[in-house]
Amino acid sequence: MASEGHKDHGLAWPGMTRSASQPMSQRHENRLRIQATVEHYQGIKDHEALTTTKVQKGVQKIREGSAEYFAWRNKMQADVQPTFKLPPDAYAGKTTAESEIRDKVEK
Repeated sequence: MASEGHKDHGLAWPGMTRSASQPMSQRHENRLRIQATVEHYQGIKDHEALTTTKVQKGVQKIREGSAEYFAWRNKMQADVQPTFKLPPDAYAGKTTAESEIRDKVEK
């Protein structure tokens, strides 16, 4: 049976995997059962198509949001009148520094 240092897990040889210890016909039978179960799976069959549709819905939602924002922004720009006005020119009527320099040079 098993030596004292090795626990027997019902395998033919120590260190052998459980699937390798099964007879070939039993492994084949298990494989067929799994394939039959997968064939009856009613879940997602085409993951790429699902991902593509989710991405397209997300992109469409983002585009709708940005279109809504730009419509609001354009409306605000059209409706709101600017209120900022520059103060009157403090240097209006004064002579420029360049003209003062020329006057002093000519004297």
